[in-house]
Amino acid sequence: MVSYRPLYYPVLELTAEPFALNTYAAASDADIIGFDVIIAQEIEEYFFFAAQAQLERIDEPDEKGICLPGADKLYKKIENALEYKKYTFIRHALQSYICTKANSFTL
Repeated sequence: MVSYRPLYYPVLELTAEPFALNTYAAASDADIIGFDVIIAQEIEEYFFFAAQAQLERIDEPDEKGICLPGADKLYKKIENALEYKKYTFIRHALQSYICTKANSFTL
């Protein structure tokens, strides 16, 4: 669902649902002045805590002597994504083969 309201002619504020895929078009002479992305607090908190828990689970196979190729690199990428609030990367990383495999060893 997308809602909009005119701020002042011809500027619009658009609000989209989380993770919505939307396409917008403008006239060729329109000036796009910018955009802001605001993530709802509950979504931000969910991905933060899910990523923290996943970081703990990524380490467990190595502690058990099980080699999980790429886990150390993904661990660093998730840490970096948490630091810079890259929630789209975290969402994809949590569904990656490495995370799924690490979860199978720990759950």
